[in-house]
Amino acid sequence: MTTTLPTLPTTRWGRFGLLVAFWSAFTLVILGHAYVSLEYVANRDYQLAFAIGGGLQGMVWIVATPLVAAMVRRFPLAGGRWALHAGLHALLAAIAAVGVSLLIMAATSPFATGEQISAGFYGDFTRVYLRVILLFEILWFAVAAAATAAEATRAALDHQKRATETEAALREREVRDARLRERAAQLEGQLAAAQLDALRMQL
Repeated sequence: MTTTLPTLPTTRWGRFGLLVAFWSAFTLVILGHAYVSLEYVANRDYQLAFAIGGGLQGMVWIVATPLVAAMVRRFPLAGGRWALHAGLHALLAAIAAVGVSLLIMAATSPFATGEQISAGFYGDFTRVYLRVILLFEILWFAVAAAATAAEATRAALDHQKRATETEAALREREVRDARLRERAAQLEGQLAAAQLDALRMQL
């Protein structure tokens, strides 16, 4: 039985476009959720710095997704060393979150107002990092799990393809051998008939 999967872009730009579309939609969702939560639940103003920070947290994954996928190929979350690799992924996500936090600080500092007014570099960094790290870790492992599943699916499909090709080759060989045996039987019959004709002529 052949497994049929949805058709996905095969070109580099096609895959990049799909990646941009997915993370853009995700970013709009988290921005909308933050807006509703602040404006209608917490009764607070939704400031421009919030939109910039939330947008960066989502859109940075356009770049981070291929990197996580590459790390999954190097340190897979399957097999006998999955726990060690999971810890390594958590550490890498924490380190990457530092860079994202610094990027958000640089982008939002011109628009900081109210509680966002600078409390010194360490205080600002701690506040931003604590907001970033949890979502970043969750998304890192979500992308890593998806990449692991994709690698497993690709390996299973490759195995199935090789098995199908091997089975087809065996069947073709069986058909060829059967034809050769049939041809050999015909030749034997023709040879026996020729020998009988030769004996009759000698008699």
